[in-house]
Formats: sequence, structure tokens, C-alpha cells
Amino acid sequence: MTREEPDTTGAQAGSRDHRRRRAVAAGALLVAAGLLDILAGFETIPVDRYFDVDVAGTHHLDITGWGWLHLGIGVVVALGGLAAVAADRHWTAVLAVAGAAASIGVNLLLFPYHPLLGVMVVALDLVAIPLLARNMRAGRRDDPVGAHRR
Repeated sequence: MTREEPDTTGAQAGSRDHRRRRAVAAGALLVAAGLLDILAGFETIPVDRYFDVDVAGTHHLDITGWGWLHLGIGVVVALGGLAAVAADRHWTAVLAVAGAAASIGVNLLLFPYHPLLGVMVVALDLVAIPLLARNMRAGRRDDPVGAHRR
């Protein structure tokens, strides 16, 4: 009589490996997007160089508050990306997706002031969000009932 060992190299191990790769890719994309937002925040905070010229005259535009918002959202997105990789928990992925969504909104609002930055950050966030969403769905499917709520 031979005793068969369970196969750990099968579909379940492969799906865990794919989940881990998706989490690492999404985390790297979010950290990159967060760092770009942080750099934009540091660049925008001390500078008051935007002017609007129309028929009524010249208007000085102060976007220092938006710079602080860039900085704060960049920190949240970068930490969310790191947490999604390090902890691999459901709540970290939710935090990362929420931060990425806020980052998309802020970068779309500030597109006239930083067009190249806006395109890069929005593209990174839009690629990372589906990766995290697929990772969350796969985690619920692979784990026993309630294990994802740790």
C-alpha cells in the first residue's frame, strides 16, 4: 500500500503564485504613481507661478492647496501599494484601490497644470486597479470562508 501525498504544485499553488505576481505588479505601479504624486506635491507647494490672462485682466492662481493634496494622496497611494504587497489582505487592497481612485480624480482636475504627470499617474492607476480587483476576487475564491477577513 502506498500513500499518496497531496499535489501542491497543481492549480491551487499556481493560482496563489499568480495572485502574488498580480499583487506585486499592482503594488509596484501604485508606488510609482504615489512617488510621482509626492514629487508633484513638493514641486507645487512652494510655487505660485500660474496666471490667467483674459479680457478683464491678469489673475494670479494659487494652487498651493492642490499641492498639499497631491502630497497627501501620493503618500496614501504609495503606502497602499506597499501594504497590498506586504500584507496581502483584503483591506489593504481596498485602501490601495480607494487611494488610486482619489489619485485619478485629483490628477484629472489638475490636468491643465500638469498634463504629462496627469497622464502618467492616471495610466499607472488605471492599470493597477483591475489587477487589485482580480486579486481580491481570486483571494475570496481560493481562501476558506471568512479567511480573507483576518
